[in-house]
Amino acid sequence: MSETDIRHDVFVTAIEGGIQYWAQVVEYKHSIEDWYANVIDLGSLDANDQEVALAENDWHRVDRDVITEGMKVLAGETDLYREEHRIHPRSEHAKLSFALATVVASGFTMFGDFEDMLDASTADIIVQAGVLGEAIYG
Repeated sequence: MSETDIRHDVFVTAIEGGIQYWAQVVEYKHSIEDWYANVIDLGSLDANDQEVALAENDWHRVDRDVITEGMKVLAGETDLYREEHRIHPRSEHAKLSFALATVVASGFTMFGDFEDMLDASTADIIVQAGVLGEAIYG
């Protein structure tokens, strides 16, 4: 796989399923050549603020750079999640951090352990880390 493929896989997995509980996708382009999504962080807004955010185009762009940043942040983390929002047990956390570190070090090529871990929850926390700087929602 090329380096674009792994990040594109994470992107599509997150946008089509992983982030739906905390983000609203307002624009989405998933072609392999040019991919991005604009999303609103619903978790930090009440209903009125969500309408204002839509009207004012106040959203986050999720693209290759955001996926790259999220993977780098999580690869270097010692605590991927806030304690109250923990998704993976600590042993899974350590495996994910190591697998992401390996993916980052390899130039973002698919790595066996990461391929086995790539699901909607994993893609979700990568986007959260890239957009928000950490995994906030669980």
